[in-house]
Amino acid sequence: MVSNPIASYLELADRIDRFTQNVIQHHGSEIRCKPGCSDCCRVDLSIYVFEAEHILGAFEKLTSKQQESVLERARNLSRGRSGDCPFLEQNICLAYENRPIICRTHGLVLLVPGEDRISVCLHNFKSQTKLDKRFVMDLEPINQILATINHIKTGGFTRTTISRAIVDLKA
Repeated sequence: MVSNPIASYLELADRIDRFTQNVIQHHGSEIRCKPGCSDCCRVDLSIYVFEAEHILGAFEKLTSKQQESVLERARNLSRGRSGDCPFLEQNICLAYENRPIICRTHGLVLLVPGEDRISVCLHNFKSQTKLDKRFVMDLEPINQILATINHIKTGGFTRTTISRAIVDLKA
C-alpha cells in the first residue's frame, strides 16, 4: 500500500525525468525536444484528478496576468473550442516543473499498453532503425501507478482535462 501517494507520484516523476536524461545522454543527437518545441502541447490532455491538484500548484505561482491568460485559454477549451494546452504561452510551458506524467513522457520511445506498438514523436529518432530496449519506456506500469495513486487520493479512477481542472479551480 502507498503510504504517501503524493510522495510516490513525485518519485515517479523524478524516475521518468532520470530516464529521459539517460536517453538524452545516449541518443541526444536523435532528440529534437527542447524549449520552444511545443508540437505535443497542441491538445488539451487528459490527466488523473490528483494530477490536476499538482499542476494547479504551478498556476498559483503565475503572475496575475499569466493566470488570466491561462484561465481564458482553459475556458475556451472547456467550451469545446480547439486550442493548445492552456499552460502553453509563446511555445513555453508555464507549468513545466509541475507538468503531469503524460507531458514528461512525450518525445520518448513508448511501448503503448494494449496496442502492442511503439510510439515516438515524429521529430525524434529519425535515423534509428533499431533502438535498444533499455531506451523504450513501457507505459503499462506507469499507468498502473497513476491509477493506484488516483484511487487512493480520490476513491476512483476519474480523469479530467487540464483545461477543466483550471476552470473548476476558478469556478
